[in-house]
Amino acid sequence: MGTTEDEGTVFAFGAKLSIPSNFDEWINRFSSEIQEKARSKYLAPFGGRHPKEGECELRRLPGSKLLSDQIFVNPVWELAKAVRGKGRRVWMYRLRTGVKNILDNSPFGIM
Repeated sequence: MGTTEDEGTVFAFGAKLSIPSNFDEWINRFSSEIQEKARSKYLAPFGGRHPKEGECELRRLPGSKLLSDQIFVNPVWELAKAVRGKGRRVWMYRLRTGVKNILDNSPFGIM
């Protein structure tokens, strides 16, 4: 089982979660406890603030990381734990590629 490092980047770009106000709006949909944990986790690499435009790659932006974890990484991890819990061996992998390669080669990401 696995995901790609840029798994959520295309979706975050489409949802405009790279824009700080949109990231905040997305986070504000959750309970205050989850909001605090999410801001702490995803803004920590930038000193607790939103990165400035051009400060980092699209795949490293808080919105990209958040969406990747929410809709790809965490569900795959939970599924792997459930399968492993039945006495089976599970291998996890994480493919790394640039989002430009994904966008240039397929509108659907990596299959």
